[in-house]
Amino acid sequence: MPLIETIPLTTPVTIGKNECHEIVLREATGGDVIEAQEESEKLVMTADGPQLVASPTLVGMGVLRRQVVKIGDVDGPVDLVTLKRLSVYDLNQVQLKADAMDAATEAEALKARTAMRGRTGEQDG
Repeated sequence: MPLIETIPLTTPVTIGKNECHEIVLREATGGDVIEAQEESEKLVMTADGPQLVASPTLVGMGVLRRQVVKIGDVDGPVDLVTLKRLSVYDLNQVQLKADAMDAATEAEALKARTAMRGRTGEQDG
């Protein structure tokens, strides 16, 4: 079951006519990561010629903005401009919650893999 978390904002954000007091996040997907990497790529000239380089900061923010289900009554995903309007404290809290969700998802996947290995071992023995 996908993880969904609601984080209260200490400093409300106004989007259009909506004053938003909370942000709802979902767990990240592989598609979120791929799209964020593509979005952040920039062509730069190097000694070896042109290369595509992705900004780790923009990749992280790209994934985060895609994880936003909604801010207040405004449906996500949101754009980077909207994320930039969060207070430093609120942005940090949202990032911490997203990191915790990622860790929980990874822990569940590890638990499932470990359980599968145990079952496989029982069948072999």
